[in-house]
Amino acid sequence: MIKFLKNKIFPLHNYDFKSCSYPLFLIVYIIGFVGVYLIYVLDIYEKQAIKQGLYEKQIQAFVIGIFLIAFVALIDYHFIAKMAPVLYLAGLGLLLICAFVNNPPIYGWKHYDARRWIKIGGDPSLGINNPGFEFQPSEIVKVALVVTLAMFFYKLHKNIKKLWVLMLAILLTAIPVLFIFMQPDLSTTILLLVVFSTMVFISGVSYKYIVTFLVIFVPTAIVLFWYVQQDYQTLLTTWQQERVLAALHPEDYPEQIRNVQLSAEDLALPPEDQKALAVSMVYDGIYQEYKDTISGNVDRSLSALMEKLREDQIVSADRLY
Repeated sequence: MIKFLKNKIFPLHNYDFKSCSYPLFLIVYIIGFVGVYLIYVLDIYEKQAIKQGLYEKQIQAFVIGIFLIAFVALIDYHFIAKMAPVLYLAGLGLLLICAFVNNPPIYGWKHYDARRWIKIGGDPSLGINNPGFEFQPSEIVKVALVVTLAMFFYKLHKNIKKLWVLMLAILLTAIPVLFIFMQPDLSTTILLLVVFSTMVFISGVSYKYIVTFLVIFVPTAIVLFWYVQQDYQTLLTTWQQERVLAALHPEDYPEQIRNVQLSAEDLALPPEDQKALAVSMVYDGIYQEYKDTISGNVDRSLSALMEKLREDQIVSADRLY
């Protein structure tokens, strides 16, 4: 076992550490430090970010990420390439669990209107207080898809000019992307499509296919971009549409500009911070839907409001994003 690890996965004797791209690591670290600093100074919900522990969580994630980068960098990329089919199928399996499995020990989990997470353990009946470990399978799919497409184009490089290769690559990409889009997760969907397009462009696919694709895609994209801004559109959810409109017309959507900084994970607060979240939601106008729950005593009213929100599987996402 040790010999296998040493020769096949971590062949350190073959590495030239002097040729390592240290500036690339430095750039990653600088970006990480900037991210930590921005979260520290960012004024989210009247400086509630630090109280919620987001600053400390970002530092923890950054430190763990540094060690993971170093660990993965030591793995022989030939071994990772050979694992491409396993990574791809594992990613699809996780997306299927996220979409269809509802019972412990591993099951899909929904924050507000988005079922993007997988929970391990915990008790689903506890709602936002479910203590189980959760993660987004789409993050794993990002890596799996890049490795899979790289190996796919490498293996078929002799036939790279043929149309069937491009169509098969589209199919490999479309399956996980469709699952992610239906979660819904528009940002990750767009990111994966950009990654796919970039890899197709540099893989050596015939330019006649690329030009044909652009001739069809550009007008279609323009029409779709116009369509999703209309009141009668059905492709995007309400809060996804408002994100698009907020980017185009920020002066008309000040709340969406502020709240887009928060992810659903950030809003899944521990019990001691639920009162702060409730206050924020009241100020955001959500109390209009739950005003019958509010009485004269503020503390008692906020507790009752949070209980009501839990019973209703929390609040509509278009008010929070």
